[in-house]
Amino acid sequence: MASRDASTSFNPDNPLSGYVGHLSEPQQKALDDFRAKLAANGIAEQVVDGQPKPLSDADLLRWLRARNFQVEKSYEMYKAHVDWRKSVDLDNLYKNFPWERARSAAKKFYPQFFHKTDKTGHPVHIHRLGLIDLAKLYQVVSQQEEIQFLYLQNEMNVRERFPACTKVLKEQAQASGGNPDEVRHIETVTSIIDVSGVTVFQFWKVKDVVSQVITISDANYPETLNHTYVINAPSLFSTIWGYIKGWIDPRTASRVSILSTDYQKTLLENIPAENLPTFLGGTCECKDRTAGSCMDGEVGPWVH
Repeated sequence: MASRDASTSFNPDNPLSGYVGHLSEPQQKALDDFRAKLAANGIAEQVVDGQPKPLSDADLLRWLRARNFQVEKSYEMYKAHVDWRKSVDLDNLYKNFPWERARSAAKKFYPQFFHKTDKTGHPVHIHRLGLIDLAKLYQVVSQQEEIQFLYLQNEMNVRERFPACTKVLKEQAQASGGNPDEVRHIETVTSIIDVSGVTVFQFWKVKDVVSQVITISDANYPETLNHTYVINAPSLFSTIWGYIKGWIDPRTASRVSILSTDYQKTLLENIPAENLPTFLGGTCECKDRTAGSCMDGEVGPWVH
């Protein structure tokens, strides 16, 4: 097997290595070759809202980073993604999905929601796994709809959340006299997964849903995780984590921190207290909202 040119490797001294504006010459060549290969095979655009949309450099670099800038492997991964989008009719699914019904069900029986941003501008996605009630959830949505709802969050990140968060950073840079064009695009999510009260038996009940969502997300939305903080993890969580690690890419697994009940300091080092709900150690209660609860739907620059 041919070895990868070391000069395309990520620079450990530059956390932005492999991103727009921070490419080595070999990485830039890989990007140019990748774009040319996609164009030659007629898949250099994606259908979004019924219209073809050219892929940006930032879009393409996610696939290249996921495969260590190996153009052929990146192409194979992206081609499989194109085939998947067609197989699920993704653009129409996204447009016609029963969002309100799924969100209402999630709020009551599987609390997971996006809530503001971390200190570097990434949207924060909060899951409270110990509060899941699958029996009641599936009285409102089917298992297939729940799986779709969860993986469509990734599509919404790319279409709506990431651009909105990037826009905020550009506006802040301009307001402070900086150059908006030098702002790094937001392309990843910070996740908090609260496993308080989760037993191995409970995990076993949801493992099929979890494994399908992780598999779909890893294959079709690579390099969209900034970091995941698993909090309130009991000692038995090592057994659960052993299962989950087998479903995800090693690069993704390296961005996961397993924290016990003393997680607040770590979260507050990365997320402003005013953006973190009180039940996670922050100061936000969303009292300005109708229901006065951080769990009452989404809050962030992408919400209009």
